[in-house]
Amino acid sequence: MRQDTNFAQDAMQRHKEFIEREAAAVDETEALKIFTDFVISESQIRRTRYACVWDSNPNIVEDVSSKLFVAPAPPTQNTKPVRPAPTLEIPHNRTSRPDSAWWNNYQPCLSPIASLSMSNDEQSSRGRAPSRWWESKTGSSSDEAGRRIQRSKRESKYMGLPRDGTQWDAEKTPSKFDDEGAHYTGEYAAYGPDEYPPEKVGLHEEGSSYSNGNGNPYAQFQASQRLDISRLITLPPPYPRHYPAVNNSHPDLVSYRTVVRSITDLSEIKSTRQRYQEDVELMSKEQQGQSKEGRRQFKANIQSQIQEGSLTFAEAAEAEAAMLVDEHRLERGLAKRQLDAYQDVVLKPMHQILTDRIDKATACIDELSSKLFDDAQNEAPDQTQEEGDEKPELLEKLTQLKWLFEAREQLHREAFDLVSGRDEKYKALALLPYQQSKNNEKLWETEDFFSKDSLNRRVQYETSALTRLESFLNVIEQNVVRGVEIQLSAFWDIAPSLLAMVQQVPEDLHGFEVQIPSNEYEENPSYHAHPLQYLYTLLSHAEKSSYQYIESQTNLLCLLHEVRSAVMRANRNLAEAELIWQGEPEESVRRNMQQTRANEELTLTSDLKEKVATVESQWTEALGSQIQELRERVHEQLVAEDGWEDLERLEQE
Repeated sequence: MRQDTNFAQDAMQRHKEFIEREAAAVDETEALKIFTDFVISESQIRRTRYACVWDSNPNIVEDVSSKLFVAPAPPTQNTKPVRPAPTLEIPHNRTSRPDSAWWNNYQPCLSPIASLSMSNDEQSSRGRAPSRWWESKTGSSSDEAGRRIQRSKRESKYMGLPRDGTQWDAEKTPSKFDDEGAHYTGEYAAYGPDEYPPEKVGLHEEGSSYSNGNGNPYAQFQASQRLDISRLITLPPPYPRHYPAVNNSHPDLVSYRTVVRSITDLSEIKSTRQRYQEDVELMSKEQQGQSKEGRRQFKANIQSQIQEGSLTFAEAAEAEAAMLVDEHRLERGLAKRQLDAYQDVVLKPMHQILTDRIDKATACIDELSSKLFDDAQNEAPDQTQEEGDEKPELLEKLTQLKWLFEAREQLHREAFDLVSGRDEKYKALALLPYQQSKNNEKLWETEDFFSKDSLNRRVQYETSALTRLESFLNVIEQNVVRGVEIQLSAFWDIAPSLLAMVQQVPEDLHGFEVQIPSNEYEENPSYHAHPLQYLYTLLSHAEKSSYQYIESQTNLLCLLHEVRSAVMRANRNLAEAELIWQGEPEESVRRNMQQTRANEELTLTSDLKEKVATVESQWTEALGSQIQELRERVHEQLVAEDGWEDLERLEQE
């Protein structure tokens, strides 16, 4: 089973790479060459995998070979042109939209969801790339083999498709203008006021599959009496996403995630320190053993010579003093060897490793920051909103940037600790002569010097850390402001139309029917008896899909809160270091700073809660409460007509 899974994953990866190479081909000749190479390569792989079947059924090869590159048969029936469905109406006058200035001083935590820029152009079909994403089966168990999210069949049905699942035929997607002058931009088309993507044309037409009329005039009359609720699907963004920002798993950012894992692996530094510590302990143990053995032999010799009368007590005292001088010299020599070994074995090589990693992290931070800047500069309010997750969400990019920054700060701390370790060993070497001679005045003076030097280094480190954090906060803050306003604008683009759709449903649901596509009847026969099941399903989808805008704003604010909290703590750390350097009692300073940190953290958290509550209240008042109220009424009606249990079973599939 494991081998089958690995084979499927490898096959999907090869196919993805082939699609990318084919799309990047400069002409059709190269594209066809890439395709034939892919077919040959895959056939060789299958030849090995299915060797037994292949040898026993040679006709399979001949049959397949004869069908390769056979021209498709022409269509046997003419397609009747249909009148395009009307464009979605999004009112320009939004006097009820709240002023975005409320969001000033926003702050963050670690939570992500979709950030999708929405079109303000009523003539662009909301800028969404054409695809039958609401009919998609993307997200099945095979597609999710490498992902941890388990989605239901119904969730998968409404998930957005990746780009390679939504591309049109090249002949239908001219890069500039078609024969009738319709303008296309890039890969997807922009539509006029009376145009619609091909796969959505006719959804509102009488006799279409959506009306389930099958061309019967009476059935068409019946269908016209049913409410068209298709906008509950076509208006909101794709849901659920393939790569939600909360998972931090978008393939475009895998290189940055790899960098974070590699530079935060400190096992080499830890093992080097451990080996050094073991060597130090061994050197000290040998020194102590030699000193102990020397003293034993010295006492035995002195005692023997005194008994023999060849040595006086005065001479014995002088010999003991000389022995003590030798021990002190050996002790200083040991301290010097330990310092030299630390510098040669630990400090120099490990500091170089840390410096290289810091440079690597800085390069990634600068690169990702510049991409965010470019995105902000090139952002267009009417740019195409593609289905699926073609690009990482803003929140995931900012989260990745935060991880890189935190990894770099960890490296700075490790480098600081390495130098501090060297200073401590140098201090021990400098103090040792005064300790041996019991020169307390010089001992205190030297200790005071090293203490001030250590405090100076700490103040410098905390100052540098605060400077880096403030610069990082500026980047995060600018992008969060942009992201929140985009999400807010996108929400208000769709909320009025969704609300109007919800308000068309009457209070009395007895006998009320909605238009249901014919394929939905095929998949869910219970819709014949309980059409409100379909309405409930679409309401649930519209609620979850549109709520992504609210989650995105909340998560961006939480991320900003985290960074602001980090800046606050860095400020307190610097203030604490400066007060201790000025001579304030260390315990008192730390106690006061701890209380100050707690108060400031409470203030930041309260501000975050206020902003999140504002976002949530906008959702509830503008759309959420109305959808929830209608869902509850539909639920009650389904319970009354014994249709709820069937729907629960369908939702669990």
